[in-house]
Amino acid sequence: TTIEYEKCKIKENDVEIEIIDTPGCYSFSSQTKAEKITKDIIYLEKPDILVQIVDATCLRRSLLFTMEILELKIPLILVLNQMDRLKKIGKCIWWSNENR
Repeated sequence: TTIEYEKCKIKENDVEIEIIDTPGCYSFSSQTKAEKITKDIIYLEKPDILVQIVDATCLRRSLLFTMEILELKIPLILVLNQMDRLKKIGKCIWWSNENR
C-alpha cells in the first residue's frame, strides 16, 4: 500500500486540469497515514470532481466511503475495477435507471 500521491497537469484548448492520484482510502474516520493524506488533499485542494475507483468484488466496504464523499457535495465519478474477477466468481452488478 502506497502513502504517496502524485500530481500532474493537463492542458487542452486553454483549459488546464490538475489530476491528483491519492492513496486508497476506505473512510474519512480511519486514521491510517494513507487515509489521512487522502482526506487532507480532498479538504485542502477542494477538487471540482472526484473519481473513486473501487474493487467490484468488495463493493460494500468501498461504498461506505462513497457515501462519505457524497456528503461533501463534490461531484463524483464511481469507477468499478476487477470486473473480470467478479465475473469469474459468478457475480454481476446490475444497474437500473427506472427509479431515478
